[in-house]
Amino acid sequence: MRALARQVIKVFLLPLLAVLTANAHAGITSVTTLPATKNVPVNRSTSISLTWRVQSDLSGLITITSTGGRFRVNNPIDGPVLGTVSKTLSQSVNSAAAAPVPADLFEAVLVPASVMFQAHKLGFNVVFYERNFSDGAIGSGGGSITLAIGSAGASDFGISRMALQFDDGAPVRILAIKKPLGARAEIEYNGNGLLRGVWELAGPMSTSGQPIFRPLGRVQQQLVAADRYIFKSPPLPTDAVGLYLVRLRITDPEPGFDVPVIRYFVSRDGLKPRSPASIGLTAPSAFAILKPDSRFTWERIKGTRAYQLEFYNKPRPTLESALPALGSDTKAGAQQAPEGPPVTGMLISGKDTQIVLSRLVRLRLKSGDYLWRILAVDEEGHLIGASDYRELRVP
Repeated sequence: MRALARQVIKVFLLPLLAVLTANAHAGITSVTTLPATKNVPVNRSTSISLTWRVQSDLSGLITITSTGGRFRVNNPIDGPVLGTVSKTLSQSVNSAAAAPVPADLFEAVLVPASVMFQAHKLGFNVVFYERNFSDGAIGSGGGSITLAIGSAGASDFGISRMALQFDDGAPVRILAIKKPLGARAEIEYNGNGLLRGVWELAGPMSTSGQPIFRPLGRVQQQLVAADRYIFKSPPLPTDAVGLYLVRLRITDPEPGFDVPVIRYFVSRDGLKPRSPASIGLTAPSAFAILKPDSRFTWERIKGTRAYQLEFYNKPRPTLESALPALGSDTKAGAQQAPEGPPVTGMLISGKDTQIVLSRLVRLRLKSGDYLWRILAVDEEGHLIGASDYRELRVP
């Protein structure tokens, strides 16, 4: 009986124990960053580029994934979190047991000035940006890069901000066919280096669904001894009626944020009225205070190709506007129409009747009181709908 028991252990249990022992050590063994440290300024946001090198002793096809990163102080494992990044990184490698292949995951991340300032105020001179990685099976592991608070050196070249608008300063345009049009991008950067990018455009053939961008012209510029530069686009096409999207996609150094996109609409003969219908505004309510998640909603107008959301500076009240006309039922303080052009706006697909403001639009709305409205444009660029003006307050 003892001999039989030893034979059972040898045949069945020892191989199983070997498998369990091997799996106890299988999975992610190390996570390092290239480079290991970066210099970042305390007074402005900075875009940095790094590579996460994840080593695993699993063999075969494995996928390494990280769902987000955190800015920590004191220590990179469980120190206080000052900010987060929600971008997912993923890379698949085919690794052999005898010679494991590391997974290299590239990331461009924007380090917010608020994080560095808060760390500096708390008395820390370094911040850790850390991520945890999973192999999708049995293992996980974390790593971090050390961000030294100070002055970014000449080698620490990155893009911290981009503002995009048309050549007349407007963020959105409706214009007649074959009218000249251009765009410009204002870039804020840190350090010195060579910027490469490409102007891209999506035309009417794709903007009714998933936009397909095509290159318009390439950009290559050595940026030195300053922190801001303006790029001008090639002439934008206006020879076909419809909605167009424009962007400047930076390929090197890759920014740690989504680049802005601006829109224009080409019509047969410009924005000409054709007995416009009244568009009812549903949100936000009059005199509402703008919040980052404020949603603008309105009633649908049949036959709309695009809606235009416009914001105007609220005009100062005059004695005449504050008093009702004699013999009239008009109430004191009736809404005045704005006098100047819109300060900002957005062009929205005719299929949508709601929108949350983009970051670019919010940046152009300084603290104060504004009037906003919605216009509706048909396939030929004719104005077929317009709302009343409604007041909005920006804190």
